[in-house]
Amino acid sequence: MSIYRQPYACIPCASKKRKCDRLFPSCTRCTSVDQQCLYFKHLSSRSSGPQNLKYEKQNPDALHSAGLSLQSGVSPIACIRCQKAKRRCTKQLPTCLRCERQQLSCEYSKFELILPGPNSATSQPQGLPHYLAPSGYHPIRQNLGCFCANGNCEGKSCGRRFVLQHRDVSLRTLYGLQFEVDYPIQRKEHFASMLGHFSSLLPKDFALPNSLTRHVLTTWMRRSISDPCLFHATLFCASADLDAHQNTPHSPRTTFHHMQAAKVLRERIAQPGFRLTYETAGAAMALSYFNLASNNIESAFVHLNGLIQLLELKQDEDTDFESLIGLANLTIITCSSVLNKEFPVFSPSSRLLAAPQPFSLLERVLARANTGGISVKKTNHKNGLLNDSSLLRIKEILKFLIQTTTGPHLTPEILVQAQLANSQLGKREESLVTDPKIGSTSTQNINKCCELTAEIFWNIVLYAPGSDANARLEPPKLHVLTAMLAKISPIHSGWLEYAPEAYAWVWFTATAAFSDSHDQRTFMRTAVPFLTGIDSAELCLVRESWRYLRWLKEIRALYDFGSPGERMLYS
Repeated sequence: MSIYRQPYACIPCASKKRKCDRLFPSCTRCTSVDQQCLYFKHLSSRSSGPQNLKYEKQNPDALHSAGLSLQSGVSPIACIRCQKAKRRCTKQLPTCLRCERQQLSCEYSKFELILPGPNSATSQPQGLPHYLAPSGYHPIRQNLGCFCANGNCEGKSCGRRFVLQHRDVSLRTLYGLQFEVDYPIQRKEHFASMLGHFSSLLPKDFALPNSLTRHVLTTWMRRSISDPCLFHATLFCASADLDAHQNTPHSPRTTFHHMQAAKVLRERIAQPGFRLTYETAGAAMALSYFNLASNNIESAFVHLNGLIQLLELKQDEDTDFESLIGLANLTIITCSSVLNKEFPVFSPSSRLLAAPQPFSLLERVLARANTGGISVKKTNHKNGLLNDSSLLRIKEILKFLIQTTTGPHLTPEILVQAQLANSQLGKREESLVTDPKIGSTSTQNINKCCELTAEIFWNIVLYAPGSDANARLEPPKLHVLTAMLAKISPIHSGWLEYAPEAYAWVWFTATAAFSDSHDQRTFMRTAVPFLTGIDSAELCLVRESWRYLRWLKEIRALYDFGSPGERMLYS
């Protein structure tokens, strides 16, 4: 049902001298207090007289049932002289007391009641919805204000107008969800567009039913629309993301919602007997993550510490809060990966999270490939999405990771063995018989990205102490990899659907190769929305990827601050 505005305020708002938004069929004020809202089309007494007389002759009982007769009684509006003088009018007909005392002619503006009907200005009939209409409902009789099943009264004596028959029924019940949304704060023009942009931040086409993306698009949005703190934080997220794309950081709109969300957070925490809720923790999490995405590191660090302190309190035992813990862990892991600092990861209240190993991610990659990550008919390849060359490189890396984490510490002897194995890898790849026509263009690009990632991994691990450090940290192949990743669609290429572990391995390895923290934040920001759609509250894939990234960063720390044998790796 379309909604348009009337040129004059409604009768209840005008009688109480309240501001009216003039929405038809009901203004916002009358809707909020469940009050009957009536509009009258004002017509000049000196013009359009025949139209009014014609209307009164055709609809006398309709006007009389609403108490609108102009012959006797009380008028619903003040006379013209009292309106111009801004004096109180008794509204008596035919002459009010003020005009009678001053012996002046009393004139009233003629009017007609705006009844909803099939010929109204809206796109569809403005009466009862089809699921609430009685059995004898007819649009013509509705225009006359009659709901009789037989239709013999012709609108003369029935008087069962729509608004009078349902005077005790809320307009929300009558019209359903056809009015504007009630926001928890004062309405502004940009709310609808910001909420729409926030919903588009997470790709939902491939998201799993139990993924965090589904949780954000359902539970998060439902809770934010009724809580001012989480609502401000949600609008801040959308506005900050737009600022990042438009290269206009700290816009007035973003700053406003940021300050308002932080203000409500402080007020809630300062209350005696404060108890952690979903909305409070969600607002702190949103502020920390999108401040980090906006390169506001100091503010992100402050909000992240506040989020950790909040999560250390007693948690609620509902399912929604467990999913929120997963989102909070994703934020903490992202901040840890970019800021190079250790932050605690929280387990859901109903279960404990097992600590992954650095090689767990690559084990999942090979397990997915062995079970056929993509249909053989689609790629015409026996191993699915990854070819033999990519799988061979991943197996060598997995063997090296298992040897260095479960066996002896990383020693020069192990590095020499890894260099020898890596040098022989090219000869073994040449012996593989691979048809160049196998696989689509996207599949070939994905395998090329996996091969480049493997070379970047060995460039980080097998760094020679005498070579150039900058060449090790940001090799030319890293720039080639980032350019290829920008051309591949993770959704349409089937990468996220059939090989999500390989996708995470490529992105986290490239993140470890960047030397600039700003490049790391930009790179991780692209991958996090996709990982949210394929991971649940346990964050198995993200935690394994984070453990692998920590291992790579520890390797870099060995070369930056000492020899490989001086420090122990995680075991």
